[in-house]
Amino acid sequence: MNPGFDPSSVIQQLANNFVALLLAIFAFFILWFISLIDLLKNDFKKDIDKLLWFFTITIPVLGPLLYFFIGFDQKVEKEEDDEFSHRRRR
Repeated sequence: MNPGFDPSSVIQQLANNFVALLLAIFAFFILWFISLIDLLKNDFKKDIDKLLWFFTITIPVLGPLLYFFIGFDQKVEKEEDDEFSHRRRR
């Protein structure tokens, strides 16, 4: 062993990096899952847009971010047809 070399500090740094990496992977997985659910629940102005956005969100990290920043503007807004929305309009 080298004098002055402390293996416990290296192990601690690796553990910290591993935890940070796991948190980043988890955050991006949640982002991807939310974008996929939103994509499947909504309609778009053009029929092909839904398919194109599906392939776009499969691009790791960049795809879901593009969907949230650009794709939200391309969705068709749904009209509420329940009885409460008619009361609010009056």
